[in-house]
Amino acid sequence: MAKRTKTAELTATVQAMTDSAIAAGLDVPPMPETVIDTPEPVAKTAEIVTETAETVPEKLPLAIDLEPKMLKLVQEFDWNFAEIKTALAGKVERYAGLVVTEDNLTDMEKAQREIASLRVKIGKFRLQIKRELEKPYEKFELQIKELVGLVEDVERPLKDQLEVYENKRRDAKSSEVQAIIDEIANQVGLEAKYTSQIVIADKWLNRGTAKKEITDEIQMRVAWFLDIQNQEHQAEFFRAQKAEMAKLLCQSLSAGLATPLTYEEVEPRIEAMNDILAVKAYIEGEVARRKELEAKAAAAARDIRAVLVGEPLLSEPEEPDYRPGIEYAPDYVPDWPVEPIPMPPPARPLNPPLPPAAAVERWDCDLHIYAVTVAQMEQLKARMQSIGIQYNITGHQRV
Repeated sequence: MAKRTKTAELTATVQAMTDSAIAAGLDVPPMPETVIDTPEPVAKTAEIVTETAETVPEKLPLAIDLEPKMLKLVQEFDWNFAEIKTALAGKVERYAGLVVTEDNLTDMEKAQREIASLRVKIGKFRLQIKRELEKPYEKFELQIKELVGLVEDVERPLKDQLEVYENKRRDAKSSEVQAIIDEIANQVGLEAKYTSQIVIADKWLNRGTAKKEITDEIQMRVAWFLDIQNQEHQAEFFRAQKAEMAKLLCQSLSAGLATPLTYEEVEPRIEAMNDILAVKAYIEGEVARRKELEAKAAAAARDIRAVLVGEPLLSEPEEPDYRPGIEYAPDYVPDWPVEPIPMPPPARPLNPPLPPAAAVERWDCDLHIYAVTVAQMEQLKARMQSIGIQYNITGHQRV
């Protein structure tokens, strides 16, 4: 009986809803003659409810529609401005056009203080009214801060949790972008030391940045670093070629020299040279200078040997081409004090003394030796001492 009563009530309710919809002009199908209430078994209903709870997420709370409204604004201030203005104009009128002189200096100082007191009084009144007018706003400011605090207490934990997921997303996006960089760099042959200098732009990690935009910008940066890589490779190749050529020039041009020119000697000078011809000219000049020095040293050695054995000099010193009417600089004078070289005692002759002979004619000679080394000079001195020649060195200079 209870079941039939419930079915009748349901039928009446559905009939009323259908009649109301038809009366409102809605296109609804007519109500069937009977509405059969067929409840499902309890076990099956429980199963359906469980499945729904597992698959459908819990609904979030609806958005709160709050709009702060100003209910009343009582901000009215009135004061005796017109009265004060009229009175003040009449009072300051007598101060207008005053001229300060030495005779009225004291009175003018008093007048200035009176005028200043009016200005100070008006300023104090302004600050007083300002403080009174700011009180309602200060109260309003505290109320706003209280409302914002209520929102932030709920927003902050939610924001912190969302930030964790956002950081994970950005890290994943950063890995994807780095993979694109590595792929493009490998395709064009960009080395790792240049690829590592491509910094991932922050905007590449934004949600709205398209992959094509990211790829295009990465290609531009890879192309820029690839140009730098090619330039540095060319510079390294040039340096290697320059060093190889310099070594060959030093070896070939130094043939026959007692002290050949080595690459290590010219390397510091040619390091900054970017012209192969300039490198070649520099090495040729160094070799020529070294040949000239060795030739002079060899000639000086031959002359010393000739002096030692009593033969004529093979090379005569060039006489300076002095021209009349021209003042020439004096001979070189060393900037250090020239001290006489102490002479050792005459060496005893190796051969036994000869019997006294007739008087021999002797001469004093001036001998100038050119470009002699210390070792050669020591040999010359020893030779002259061994044959009984006394000498005195009057000066020397570096060449």
